[in-house]
Amino acid sequence: MSELQTEKYMPMPHRPGCPANPKTIMQGRTPSLMPADNMKSTVVSITTNFCWRMQEVERRLTKSGVTVPPLRAKQEVADAFWEMAKALEECTSTADRSSLETLKEIARREIGFWTWRSPCMNRSFFKPHGYSGDYKMIEMMYDLEHTAKSLG
Repeated sequence: MSELQTEKYMPMPHRPGCPANPKTIMQGRTPSLMPADNMKSTVVSITTNFCWRMQEVERRLTKSGVTVPPLRAKQEVADAFWEMAKALEECTSTADRSSLETLKEIARREIGFWTWRSPCMNRSFFKPHGYSGDYKMIEMMYDLEHTAKSLG
């Protein structure tokens, strides 16, 4: 990738009214005091924020004409994912078993479009051969490791 392509990519601006960090969605809320409906709306808010961030990254990359995302874009996606995961964990930490399953289903439905684009995530979730650690999955992980070593 050329220097010019890397320079075209600009970090995501923050949308007004949408928290830049999912932690701010949970600010001032104690999970143990959250009613179930409020917990559901919080999960939707957290996952919607993640999806918006992914959409913005994709939009900027498409607009800039970059076909291979630069490291900054990859890091932005990884940061957004882990911020979302931490916020979801904090939000659902006190949910009972049946509520937790419902909340997981809501989160999967919301973020599936983005996460299942990854061949590894897709295969891990849908388990085409009955379990997520099949031969093809392990082969994909080794290929990623080999690619990473050869790039850097």
